[in-house]
Amino acid sequence: MNIGILIAQMITSGGTQRTALQVAEYLQQKGHQVTVYAYWYDRERCYPDITHNLNVRSVLNESCSPSSIVLRLLHPFQNRPLPLARLYWAFTLLEKIDPRTDILYGWDLNTQEALWAFKRRTGKPTLWCCPDLPPYFRVGYMEGFYDTLSPVKRLRFLVTDTFNKAVDHYVYMRGVDDIVVHVTKNANLVRQLLGRSAHVIYPAVDTCRFTPRPKPPRTGRPFRVASIAVFYRYRRFEDLIRAASILKNRGRTLEVTIGGYQESDPAYAAELKVLAHSLGLNDTIHFHGAYSEPELREMLYRTDVFVWCNHNQSWGTIVPEAIACGTPVIVSRTSGVSEILEDGRHGLIIPPLDPPALADAIERLMDDPELAQRLVSQAVAEVFPQVTLERHCCRNLEVIERMVKLL
Repeated sequence: MNIGILIAQMITSGGTQRTALQVAEYLQQKGHQVTVYAYWYDRERCYPDITHNLNVRSVLNESCSPSSIVLRLLHPFQNRPLPLARLYWAFTLLEKIDPRTDILYGWDLNTQEALWAFKRRTGKPTLWCCPDLPPYFRVGYMEGFYDTLSPVKRLRFLVTDTFNKAVDHYVYMRGVDDIVVHVTKNANLVRQLLGRSAHVIYPAVDTCRFTPRPKPPRTGRPFRVASIAVFYRYRRFEDLIRAASILKNRGRTLEVTIGGYQESDPAYAAELKVLAHSLGLNDTIHFHGAYSEPELREMLYRTDVFVWCNHNQSWGTIVPEAIACGTPVIVSRTSGVSEILEDGRHGLIIPPLDPPALADAIERLMDDPELAQRLVSQAVAEVFPQVTLERHCCRNLEVIERMVKLL
């Protein structure tokens, strides 16, 4: 088959990009003709170790500055100021798609317009991987977001979101033949809000790239805590900062690293740094930019516990990667990856938006290194069979083959 994989933004090394590229790499190894398409691609920032073996076509490349006047006016992801801009980019991208393509598989939000345009022009099948529902449904990570806006911004968002919802539901969704989600709760939301069924396929952990290594001795150094993700407000990094303040007041010594691509929300990154400074944590909290994959692995190896306190976020690819590196995890109950973890057996599950509970969980692992080791070994033995790379890619291939045969 000739398969197109569409990833909206390939300008950072995030979980969505990694998962989609792993599928593309697997399909190519199975003998299929695979082309990866993107609106925006930065070859140095987006998993060069994977993409160097793939055929990648994009509308924009790393030389296009996000501050340029053209992109500020017609940027494919600034959909609220100009709701029709993404449709313009969808048709622009369509010109780059191989006419021999048998199926186009879009990953994440902002790809449904291109799927619709491809379907409209070719009549060929389309598949949409939807980790999070569009923001206008105000569920998941967008829940409560509108309450934080000023009246003027709330009105502007209401108008544009109403427009986007109508166009998506009555136009673009008609160009999507089938849907894939990462967790059961999102399949239920797709059924409830879009009236469509969806396949649930858990993202994978590549245990060839992420392997265990002995932890450095804890004696004579602070306890190391890390949380790494592309910066969005639903990451709830502030909960970790406040938990660190609680632990410091209890006389605990720790070193906290908060890392990831900060350009996604520079204002949020600035607020976090101000918060850490106001709590007197300049020597405790360390901020880091985006990691290359080797740097990420090294960070996970040297970390004593990995924290994922995201609220209403769909998955968390880095969580099983941390476990694969031998690092125990603390995960919020409303993050998608908690669906496959049992509290006290595979990790520690905490309530969302609860810094004291997070502080207690970190302290528990500080005091009980045997528990930390047991959580990792049990997760590897009992959870990893559900999230192997082979299983994930095979499930995606099954859905793709079924779509091509039916349509």
